[in-house]
Amino acid sequence: MEWLRARQDCGIVVVGKNLFPKHKENRMVNLAQVIKDLRAERSEAQKAVDRLEKAIGALQKLGNPGPGEQTNETRTRRKLSAAARKRISQAQKARWAKIRRQKAVRA
Repeated sequence: MEWLRARQDCGIVVVGKNLFPKHKENRMVNLAQVIKDLRAERSEAQKAVDRLEKAIGALQKLGNPGPGEQTNETRTRRKLSAAARKRISQAQKARWAKIRRQKAVRA
């Protein structure tokens, strides 16, 4: 910060990367340059945002939208055959029967 104080003592104000002389005749020239620099930075920032949007769009096309986002595609509902449903039902009934038998033996 020593260099900052030294420049302020010399009649120069530091704002960001730009130096402003305290004399009025030089301020307009530097102000125009500052505006030009800020517009250039804005342009670069906009290009960076555009590149990010393009990358996000490419990743979204790959598939998995990520947490909290829904896809526009509707998933087809999977169907079980009647025989598969019957097997699952019988297996579940057998599990519950086994649990009931174990509870009856303990009691």
